[in-house]
Formats: sequence, C-alpha cells, structure tokens
Amino acid sequence: MRGNLGTTEYFIVTMKAKEVAEKMRAASDVAGWEDLSLEERYQREISINRVRRSIAPYLARDENRFFGALIVAVQHSDGMKYEPVKEIVTHKRAFTGAHERAADNLGFLNFSGEEVLIPIDGQHRAKALDFAIRGRDDHNRPLDFEANANVARDDVTLLLIRLDSDDDRTRARRIFSKVNRYAKRPTKSEELIIDDDDIAAVFARRLTEADEDLLPGELVRLSGNTLSAAANEFTTLATVYEINRQILIHKRHEFSKTHRPSMRAQKLYWDEVKKAWSILITEIVEFSNAL
Repeated sequence: MRGNLGTTEYFIVTMKAKEVAEKMRAASDVAGWEDLSLEERYQREISINRVRRSIAPYLARDENRFFGALIVAVQHSDGMKYEPVKEIVTHKRAFTGAHERAADNLGFLNFSGEEVLIPIDGQHRAKALDFAIRGRDDHNRPLDFEANANVARDDVTLLLIRLDSDDDRTRARRIFSKVNRYAKRPTKSEELIIDDDDIAAVFARRLTEADEDLLPGELVRLSGNTLSAAANEFTTLATVYEINRQILIHKRHEFSKTHRPSMRAQKLYWDEVKKAWSILITEIVEFSNAL
C-alpha cells in the first residue's frame, strides 16, 4: 500500500522473515556510516545482548510470536518501482467509484536488487529474526535455544521510506527521533498485569485471585511501587512480583522473563511460592493483622 504522511511517501509491504533477516543491514554496517557526523546519524548502536537474551528467544520459542511494523529506509531506490493494481488487471471495469480511487494506493512494489534496506525503527527485531531462524549469533556461535525454521516463513510488515539524498537522511533521523521519543513504554505495573512469559509476574497476579485465599485483590495496589502511610492497600503488585522472584532465586529455580517454564516446573514453582506466602501472611503477626 502506498501512502503519504506530511512530506514523506511510504510503502507498507509484507516480506518473509527469511528475506528480512538476509536483506536488512544495520545502519552502522552501511558504507560511509563512519564518515557521518553525530548530527547526520539516524540510528543508534545495536544491543546484541538484548537480541540474544530477550527478543530472539521469544521469536524462536513462542508460536504466538508477534510484533509491529519495522520502519525501514531504502537506499539506492532508483530501481524500486510501484505499480498500482488497477494498471495490472486486464478488466477495465475491475475498479469503479471509490474502489478506483483506493486502487491507486494498492499495488505491487518491485525491487531491482540494488536496494539497501536499513531499519530506522526495528533493527533489534530484524537481527533477532536472523538469530531465531539460525540458532546462531552474528559470529556464528550457537545460542542457548533451538533454531526455529518456522520463523523463516513468517510474514513481517515493513514500512518503507526512500533514503537517497541528504534531505532523506535528515528525514530518517527525525523519524527515528520522533518514533522513539513519543513512544510511551508501559509502566512496570502495567507490564506485570499483561506479562504472560515471566512466571514471577504470572504468580503475582494469581496470588490476588479470590479462590487462592492469600492476598485479597483489593488490598494489592496495581500501580506504583510504594504505598503512602494513608494507603488502604497491604502492598503493591510490584512488591509481590519482586518477592516471588526472590523466592524462586532462593529455591535455585531457573526462570526467564521471556520464556515460561514447563508445566511440570510451573506446578513445582507455584507450590513453593504459595507455601512461602502462606507462611509470610500467617506467621508474621503484623502481616496477618493488616490483612
């Protein structure tokens, strides 16, 4: 799909994850990057540790994996040609009225093969696709998870912007700056409410359920990390989460923020976390009275 936002023409396309992994180039790997001034650079250094430890394992292990569109700059885009679908179909009446106008911005984007694709927003996801598919890092060292060939067949959405001139580079820098500056990360408490991978977060929510009869939900504050002297709650969800982590660490159980343990391990972990909380809220008199 072709669109315009302000002065920027862009194209929304899908590409197989294998192609994304093969074709994407980190900005720092593009010829001439080292010669750019700080004012001219439009991307930050990639954090390989973040890719190895967080994003790639998630993509390789989770069959429900998903992420949003990558914003990608296209260098050497002279040979990149857009063909509206209505110019390709042979039936003259295939599109009429509002459909005809919409068909101008629906079509096919053809590449010459000389294009260089550089993620403006999404370089960590692009690198993680490569790691997840191959099970190896950028130095061909094995990773601590199994390669997942199915990832290669996933459809990845790209938002493509031409980047051939100095003006285009300035535009890319501004896009990167604005996308990252105005993107609001969830708060820690919001992450705990929606996190289904970190088992300590899953247990934090479960402890507040009525049928567990441990921490009444109305006495656990969902937002913030602290309570004022006048607060009606007993504790915060963030505190419950951190205590869960410490219990699991004390019991020497392996767990990850990005991958749930096996069902068997989850049952064992839950039994021990629940037992520890039962002791805390019954044998510590102040806690028992407060609840």
